[in-house]
Amino acid sequence: MRCFLWLALFTGTLLHAQSAVEHARLLLLRDAQEEFSSTINSNSNKELLLQLPQYLRAETGSVVRLTLRRLSDPASTSNAIVLAWNDHILATNLIEPADTQISLLVPVPRPAFLRGWNRLSVRVGPPPSDANAQAVRERAAETLRWSMLRHECFLDLVYTRAPLSDDLARFPHSLAEERLLKDVEPGRLTPPGVTLLLPGLCNEVHLRAAAIASARLGQLDSLAASDIRLGSLESWKAETAQHHGILIARRDQLGGVAMPFAISTALANLTAAQGMLAEFFEGPIPKQRRVLLVTGADEAGLEKAALTLGSAPALSNLTSPAVLNQIPALPGSAPASVHAPILGLYQIQEFLKSDPWARRAAFLVPARLGLEVVRELFPLWWDLGRAFPTSPVLWPEVVTYRPGAPLAAERLRARNVLALGTVSQWPDFLPPDAAAPALQMISSEAESLVMQGRRQKRATLEPTLSFVQMLPSPWSPSNTLVLVGGMRTFMSPGAKRLLLDSTVPGRLAGSLCAIDDLGRVTSYDLRQVASESFAERLQRTIPRGAGREETERQMAGQDRRQAGSRQWNGRLSAICAAGLGLLVLARLYLMWQQNRVRRQTLDEEISAGS
Repeated sequence: MRCFLWLALFTGTLLHAQSAVEHARLLLLRDAQEEFSSTINSNSNKELLLQLPQYLRAETGSVVRLTLRRLSDPASTSNAIVLAWNDHILATNLIEPADTQISLLVPVPRPAFLRGWNRLSVRVGPPPSDANAQAVRERAAETLRWSMLRHECFLDLVYTRAPLSDDLARFPHSLAEERLLKDVEPGRLTPPGVTLLLPGLCNEVHLRAAAIASARLGQLDSLAASDIRLGSLESWKAETAQHHGILIARRDQLGGVAMPFAISTALANLTAAQGMLAEFFEGPIPKQRRVLLVTGADEAGLEKAALTLGSAPALSNLTSPAVLNQIPALPGSAPASVHAPILGLYQIQEFLKSDPWARRAAFLVPARLGLEVVRELFPLWWDLGRAFPTSPVLWPEVVTYRPGAPLAAERLRARNVLALGTVSQWPDFLPPDAAAPALQMISSEAESLVMQGRRQKRATLEPTLSFVQMLPSPWSPSNTLVLVGGMRTFMSPGAKRLLLDSTVPGRLAGSLCAIDDLGRVTSYDLRQVASESFAERLQRTIPRGAGREETERQMAGQDRRQAGSRQWNGRLSAICAAGLGLLVLARLYLMWQQNRVRRQTLDEEISAGS
């Protein structure tokens, strides 16, 4: 009897939670203003598309509010505006020729709504009661032009939430559905974000899985980088109480994670090299959160799960829990490269984006990174996915290195590589026969570094400098390797600006550059002979201790002095040329005079002899 009472109480509570009615005012236009034309007696419509979350259930009371403003001359006779929601006629409103603005308030019945995409059609034409066919034919060429303003066109939605269900096949869209409810009133709705949950110290396979998941999330317009967090696996319970979660870990690292019986059983039964993707839910309705589990019996299994997560075709037929025995096949032939060969550092934000499936992109990072450092890498992975929003597959590579340990060089072949590390760490991953970088340091605490073979005291340089060098990849000469790092750290604010700020590449050139935390940049081309060394240019363009404005003033003064020097050099050159010209003329005159005197002498001698 007591069990029955508890079951009844639980069922009543659940039904009450499901029946809670919520409201949202959703904009129907993407742009601030949209215009459209309608021709009398035509079937042309203005169609507005609105995507709603799959779990949402529209209820009675939803209303479309629409305001149309006439831009063209008045129509010759009355017309009608017909509104349809998913082809369900909502209303037909008569408008007079003199009307310049029409405001509509139309209820949308509950059965008219669809899961996912919905369509509102607006058509202006002759009234249905217009039986004069001849008059309609005469008006057939008459065109009316209308405009709609974004803040005047919206849907007042009344809805309830259904319990979340297995939607593994729709990743990453299933984690961002709440973002579709973009309410007109900021703050009324606070959609959850997404948290990537990783072990405290990440191995190579954890980082690759995180890179793939981040790139897939970056494909979504509805998610910004600020909507995604990185947290420790130990905090999964607190994080999933507020946000959707993606748990990335091997089976042996999931001891503290409570999960449904079916998933925990499937996880326990995994054999060597098997991976698994599963989805379960945390929290009560209406605050349910999705938890996506990316795991494997070992690192080989975890990699299978990560690669499957990175392939939309491979996910399309999966249900939770999905046990994975092999790496998914690629969907068809490989796409063509989307960028020209890398010629200089001005392409630094593009060189990893040469393949729409990201199979030619690799990140080379130090081993055993903590979450604080991984958090700095996330925007790079997210930006890679942002570049290819429609790609069915995103498989970027992540390789780690440490002193004295062999590098997984086979994973870097046929890929462009972004290598991150302090200047002193660069030799840790470069092969012995590779070209030496232009900068070298013994350690991150060394008092000097070597630039182009010359020793430079560290105290003379701006301490926040980050350096970037481009050179052919030693693992695949037809590809490019870009080294990024500073003297003490490799993901400084300057380095992040260099890799993510779209305004920076236009200020770069050559194959070697430096940037500081203030955004001061200098470039150098190692492939050409220059009148000054990189160290000299660095001290001239990014002086230590100077602010950005002071540096700009100094550079402007140097430019003025150089311009003045060039002007005086030009004048001196002109004077010297004129002087040299006069000397030549004088010499020519003397030679002519000497020749004339010689002739006269000869003529006189000849005359005297005769």
